Amino acid sequence: MKVSGSDSWEIRVTDFDWLLVPALWIRAAERIDVPVAGVVTAPLDIEEVPEPSADTGAASGAALTQGWLYLWNVAVLWPQLKDQKVLAEVARFAPPDFEALADFPEFRRVFAARWPQAHAWHSARKRAGIEALLDRADGAGRDVEGQVVRAVEAEIGRKSAPFSLHLIVLPVAEDLIRPAGEGTYLVPERFRRTDGYQQWLTSVVRKLA
Repeated sequence: MKVSGSDSWEIRVTDFDWLLVPALWIRAAERIDVPVAGVVTAPLDIEEVPEPSADTGAASGAALTQGWLYLWNVAVLWPQLKDQKVLAEVARFAPPDFEALADFPEFRRVFAARWPQAHAWHSARKRAGIEALLDRADGAGRDVEGQVVRAVEAEIGRKSAPFSLHLIVLPVAEDLIRPAGEGTYLVPERFRRTDGYQQWLTSVVRKLA
C-alpha cells in the first residue's frame, strides 16, 4: 500500500491486495459465473486463463457463485484495518483454514485448493510490479495521486480541505472506476496508467478540495 498525503488530506493506494487479487484469479480459473455490477468488477485481465481444477465439478455453480460473492463483498467493503475487531475478521479469511467461509463449504474447499496457485501468481505479479517501478529512472508512475492534488491546490490557490480517499487497484478488464463505499474506489490497473485516470482523479479532488 502507498500513501500520499499532508496534514489535511490522505490518498491510500492499495496496488496488490492480498485477498481480492487472488480471488479474481480463482474466479477466472474456476469459471465462477458472477454478475458484473456494483462493486463486482469485470473479469481478471490476464492473457491466458488458468485451467479449472479437476474436482470443481463436485461443487455446484450456484454454490461457487454465492461463496465468491460473499467473500468479495466483505473484502471490498470492510473498514480500514485499524480496529482490532476488523483485523480479527480479516484474519478469518486467511489460509490455511479460511474460517470465514464456513457457511460456504463447497466454495471454501475449491478456494482453499486453488489458493496456493493464486497466491503464487499474485506474489510474482507484485514482485514484478515493484521492480518495474523501481527501475524507472524518470520516476514515472510514482506518486501520481500526490501530483494531482498538488496541481489542484495550485489551480485553486490554496491548500486542499481535509479529505480521505482509498483507491484499490485491480487487474481487471475494464476501464470503469467503481465506487465501493464512502471515499473508496476500485480502479482498473491498466486504466490507472492513462490520462483518463488523472482526469477522473482531478475531478474528484476538485470537489473535495
